[in-house]
Amino acid sequence: IKTREITLDNWMIGDKGQDGRFVHVAIAIKAGRPLDQRQAITDKMINALANHLVDVTIDEITVELREMNGDTYRKHKSS
Repeated sequence: IKTREITLDNWMIGDKGQDGRFVHVAIAIKAGRPLDQRQAITDKMINALANHLVDVTIDEITVELREMNGDTYRKHKSS
């Protein structure tokens, strides 16, 4: 699992503009899992975030899951 945070200087959320607060999670997994498993991953992530951020003012939580092509995905680990 790899994580990173990206802070944005400019964003717009519907009619709230830059006053809106959001969390967006992008998940990348190797291709091949059935749709129901991919949907379960995004459902669990959005529920976990909503429960974790219950005391934080957030207008939107979004989760995006994309599949990486196993034919072209590469990883190098240093020794």
